Amino acid sequence: MTLQPIALVTGSSRGIGAEIAIALARDGFALAVNYVRDAEAAGRVVKAIRDAGGIAEAFQADVANATEAAGLVANVVARFGGLHCLVNNAGVYAGGALEQSDAALVERLFATNVFGPMALTRAAVAHLAAAGAAGPAGVASIVNITSVAARAEWTGGSAYCASKAAVEALTRCHAAERGPRGIRVNAVAPGRTETDINRAG
Repeated sequence: MTLQPIALVTGSSRGIGAEIAIALARDGFALAVNYVRDAEAAGRVVKAIRDAGGIAEAFQADVANATEAAGLVANVVARFGGLHCLVNNAGVYAGGALEQSDAALVERLFATNVFGPMALTRAAVAHLAAAGAAGPAGVASIVNITSVAARAEWTGGSAYCASKAAVEALTRCHAAERGPRGIRVNAVAPGRTETDINRAG
């Protein structure tokens, strides 16, 4: 059990998510580092945080699965005793011309990029509200990592861009809904960043 504020960062075994986790740990948060498959990479992030004097644990869950997403939040709360900050960072990319954007591709993108944050937010709000009521003003927070793609015109990127635009819409609506209840909801839209996905492309 820790008296530190607790943050859950999804998809934080690498890339932007790993850097967010490390930065939050530097700011005094205990970190729940989420990964889907690469336990070794998640372990490296946890080690980096611990080596710097922080507190971190790795949690496996596929946020595209609503049951696993809810279980992830429950496991983090059980381990740390609460939750103060949720960063919905996990995301996938797939591109293709309109003719290639079939239902399977769209469903894959929306399952992780849109339905995942919805499920996690739904599971987390009660814990975040409790943290907000018990802690200093502004401590309860949800941050959705979107993308400049939400407002871009990328040839072959319609499904991905639409998924990120949907997250921006969720952010606005959840901010209006949860802000008066003490939970801040914001989005951060990175531009092109040197991550595994972009290097592969």
